[in-house]
Amino acid sequence: MLLQESISGPGFGVSALCDKGEPVAWFAHQRLREKPPTGGVSTLCESIPLPQRYVDECLKLIRSTEWHGPVMFEFKGDPHGGAALI
Repeated sequence: MLLQESISGPGFGVSALCDKGEPVAWFAHQRLREKPPTGGVSTLCESIPLPQRYVDECLKLIRSTEWHGPVMFEFKGDPHGGAALI
C-alpha cells in the first residue's frame, strides 16, 4: 500500500528540452483551472517566470539521468514558496 500526503495549493510545471542531460530550453507554467477543481487535468494555464529554486532541483534529476528529449516536472504548491514534486 502507498499512502501519499494531500497537498493543497496551485499546480505548476517546469519543462525543459534536453540534449543528453543538458537542458537547451526551459519553460514554466501555472495551472489556473483544473478538472476536477480539487486537482486533476489542467484546463487553463499561463506561463510564469522560471522558479529558480525548482529549476535547480529539476536540473539535478535531468543530469543524473542524462535525460534526452522533452521533460516536464509537475509541482503542487506555491512556485515562490513551498511546493512538492508530484
